[in-house]
Amino acid sequence: MRLPSLSALTLALAGFATNAAEPSLPLKLTPFLGVKPASLADFVGQIMAKHPRTVAASEAIGSTEALVEAAKGAKLPQVSASGAAGRTQSTVNGAFSNGFRPGVTASQLIYDGDRTNNNIKGREQDTLSAVAQRDEIVLTLTARVAEAYMEWHRQSRLLALTNEQLIALDRFDQLVRDIASFDKGRASDLRLVTSRIVQTRNARDARLVNTRDAIKQMQQICVCMLSPAVAPPDFSKLVPAAPPIETGMALLRDHPSVDRKST
Repeated sequence: MRLPSLSALTLALAGFATNAAEPSLPLKLTPFLGVKPASLADFVGQIMAKHPRTVAASEAIGSTEALVEAAKGAKLPQVSASGAAGRTQSTVNGAFSNGFRPGVTASQLIYDGDRTNNNIKGREQDTLSAVAQRDEIVLTLTARVAEAYMEWHRQSRLLALTNEQLIALDRFDQLVRDIASFDKGRASDLRLVTSRIVQTRNARDARLVNTRDAIKQMQQICVCMLSPAVAPPDFSKLVPAAPPIETGMALLRDHPSVDRKST
């Protein structure tokens, strides 16, 4: 029996992530030693092909399929061979003789009250259940790694923006210092800029930690040493476009809460 394919949602996600153009992020983090740069499609492929839970579920499917074939074998002709060997002694002269008697038995199932058919159907249902369990595992892991990937991307972009803010604040700090060198009344401005720089550096450090936590979370989910290196695909392309005017008119026409007499 051919296995049903994985859920269309997972395959669509993997295919879309593979074919979509994934621009590089403006911020390049140094990968950890032994970590391979990867995209979202690589993480999904790792889950589908090499994750221990997925592999174990696939092996369970193969086991149930073997039981289906074994149950179907009850309908096939059954052939068995037998043999009997013995040693006898003559009562006349006391001589010994050896003997062997072969035998072949064949049988064919004709009717057993649908017990074999029910057994086959039960094994097939076990296979479908194993496939559903495998798909549930893949979908759950894929959703978790996609969520972590999006969080990594968000934190990476925020980290890049924070670094740009620090560059601008450093330039502004130098400007304020130059002004305060001959205008003592601007000393308070210098303290404000310094405080802002400290706050921004703390925010940068926190976002750096969050970025690395998201990477570790993805590696833990996938049981792999991959590291995200490119932006995720634009999932908005998967949503069918609907003109706002047509959508609004459809709500006015069909939604039960709209008072059609007043409109």
